[in-house]
Amino acid sequence: DSLARQLHHLVTRGPDGNGHYIDRAKGVALGHTRLAINDPEHGHQPLHAIDRRYVLTSNSEFYDFKRHRSTLMAEGDRFLTKSDSEIAIGLYRKFGLDFTEHLRGEFAFALYDRETDELLLLRDRFGVRPLFYWVSPDRKRIVYGSEAKAVLAHPEVPARLDPKAALHQLMQTIAPGMSAFQDIVSLAPGHFLRIRRRDGQLD
Repeated sequence: DSLARQLHHLVTRGPDGNGHYIDRAKGVALGHTRLAINDPEHGHQPLHAIDRRYVLTSNSEFYDFKRHRSTLMAEGDRFLTKSDSEIAIGLYRKFGLDFTEHLRGEFAFALYDRETDELLLLRDRFGVRPLFYWVSPDRKRIVYGSEAKAVLAHPEVPARLDPKAALHQLMQTIAPGMSAFQDIVSLAPGHFLRIRRRDGQLD
């Protein structure tokens, strides 16, 4: 299927396994290829909140995660793994969108709220970890990935080179937000994209 093809293109980024979350009724699919560093045995992704409300796929290294984890647990939160990535769920539960002020590290991740049917895509301040996305012309679908080629692996995403990007390549410059392909956008460092549905379209 489409997600399997996308994950195949990311296997070099995560050779230690892969996983997915699919909700066909809502048209939501999250996938992840894993490079196991923290909690190699139990930190398989997607990660789920203990109450199953939130689903997270993360390409990340969060600094000072043990302090955050200890504080959140002292306040009553609980975690299912020892993965550093899971603190993103706890911090979002506690602070909402203000959790961005508490995240430090190298990261690009997707956080899905099953209750509100809302998806967040977020990238670290320095843009160390990449994140690309494409929105369909009718604004009914978004496809994202850690590499542009993973986005292109989706059958609905057209593979058209962007002439402006080719010019930048020749000039050996990088334009923020651009990829080599038309309509495939690089999420800007330090930014997040909040995706909701309204009247059948993404908002």
